[in-house]
Amino acid sequence: MKKFKKALALILATAMVMSMGLTAFASDQTPTEGDAAATTYTVTINPNSEDKGTHTYGAYQIFKGSLGANGELGNIEWGSGITEAGKTALGKASDYAKTITTANAAEKAAELATYLAAPEATGSSEIAGLEGGYYLIQDTTDPTGNPSSRTKFILKVLKDETVTVKSSVPSVEKKVQDINDSDETPTLTNLQDSADYDIGDTVPYTITGTIGSGIANYDKYSFKFVDSMTKGLTLDESSWDIKVGDESIKDLFELTSAKGEDGATVWTWAAKDIKAKISDGSKVVLTYNCTLNKDAVVGKAGNPNTVHLEFDNNPNKCGEGTPGGKTPDDTNIVFTYKTVFNKVDKDKNPLTGADFKLEKKVNGEWVDVTTLGDGTNKPAKTGDTTGSTFTFTGLDDGQYKLTETTTPGGYNTIDPIEFTITAEHDVKSDNPALTALTGTDGKEFTMTADVNAGSLSADIINEKGSTLPSTGGIGTTMFYIIGAIMVIGAGVVLISRRRMNVQ
Repeated sequence: MKKFKKALALILATAMVMSMGLTAFASDQTPTEGDAAATTYTVTINPNSEDKGTHTYGAYQIFKGSLGANGELGNIEWGSGITEAGKTALGKASDYAKTITTANAAEKAAELATYLAAPEATGSSEIAGLEGGYYLIQDTTDPTGNPSSRTKFILKVLKDETVTVKSSVPSVEKKVQDINDSDETPTLTNLQDSADYDIGDTVPYTITGTIGSGIANYDKYSFKFVDSMTKGLTLDESSWDIKVGDESIKDLFELTSAKGEDGATVWTWAAKDIKAKISDGSKVVLTYNCTLNKDAVVGKAGNPNTVHLEFDNNPNKCGEGTPGGKTPDDTNIVFTYKTVFNKVDKDKNPLTGADFKLEKKVNGEWVDVTTLGDGTNKPAKTGDTTGSTFTFTGLDDGQYKLTETTTPGGYNTIDPIEFTITAEHDVKSDNPALTALTGTDGKEFTMTADVNAGSLSADIINEKGSTLPSTGGIGTTMFYIIGAIMVIGAGVVLISRRRMNVQ
């Protein structure tokens, strides 16, 4: 029997510590054989580095007994941390201890937590004055600060112990894919933190929520994606899906929306319980498409999209649809640009009476820019009263062609100008930014860039037509005609005389 108790104690200790994801460091102190209550001990708790909350832990004695020479606990009885109702419901302590295994230790901790009396001692980083025994250690109050998550674990305390809480909190990443549709074979990029698109384009997003550890402690687990979209982005409500691995769990979520700041829309995908579909470290992946609309912001400010997670962080109060944990925001940005063409003569004086057509090469074909999006990119006469400035708004990077369709009177029509817009923006950054913008045909045509405004501008110069010499009025013309007749007549007379002389 003694050997059995020793083996049981060792197995129980290993199961309880390992299953709860703790790292325990043995102290130099050797336990004293005999009454486990004869000496008191201290538990030092190191938090998980990802957890930003401030915690207060309570130590609830669940088992007590006699201490063996090798650190085993014999004659197991219920400790002071279990209520009388719990002792009755759970049965004999020694029998209950035998039911705890490595596989079910987390579930047993959750069950024991429903029968807790007052803690033997509390502390935020150290819990002192503990008698020997087995303890359930858990947050006694909701932790302050985010992200944070309450935790509970079973720990053998027969000497001073130091534990590092391995229970981690969820995290979230929001990514977007980019594409250059002027490429011969347009291909979406890998997931990144920024992109650029034409107004009217479809923008694909992926949000990945990573589940923390300690999920086995929860009976239910509520989970929310909260996504704020600026007014330049319109969600395609039919496009979204949520998966864990290859399995869609879309049916567990409800999509709702609310008005945010500055015209933004806050979309929420909320599930009251996804416990059955997840485990520690699971990836919950939300995908959807947006349209970059006519309200899109042009330039460096861009069109940001910000997301955070809300999640259960208290295993004793979970699945109620109002989770207490929250991750920091994660942001990415979609940029769009504009071109500004100034119609001038060779002396840089504004010219009126011109019209232009801008085309973009899409999938190998030239497409009129006015057909992109909802028509908001039609050339607009802006900037001055002479109507010499033409602005095309909401452009992506890519290859373009500017054609003069109407030319000011007395001037020569320019040849079509083909040029390329190139942009650089942070694709891996917590705060992605537009860093460079160029427009050029690679030769003599180069546009002036304003990164903040997201604009590329150029003067389009018309040369005057050729000046032909003037012949004067009708009177002068008649003199020319009479003179010509006289010259011809004189020539005829001269030829006739020569022939007569020959005869």
